[in-house]
Amino acid sequence: MKNSSDLDDLELPDWSAMRDPHRPISTMAAFQICEEYYQLFPKAVERWNKIRREKCTVEFVLEKGAPE
Repeated sequence: MKNSSDLDDLELPDWSAMRDPHRPISTMAAFQICEEYYQLFPKAVERWNKIRREKCTVEFVLEKGAPE
């Protein structure tokens, strides 16, 4: 077992600003987190942009009254 003085010398990260995944957040805060991911993981974003499908450009029209 390590001596407690050895543990006191460790430099641990500051987790005071850590996001709690179990706490609900606002829609705007969730959007901002998603935007941060684009900056944090640029290679993943680039890779995703290469493999994703093109947008569907077919127009969808909902007409009133269904045929019987």
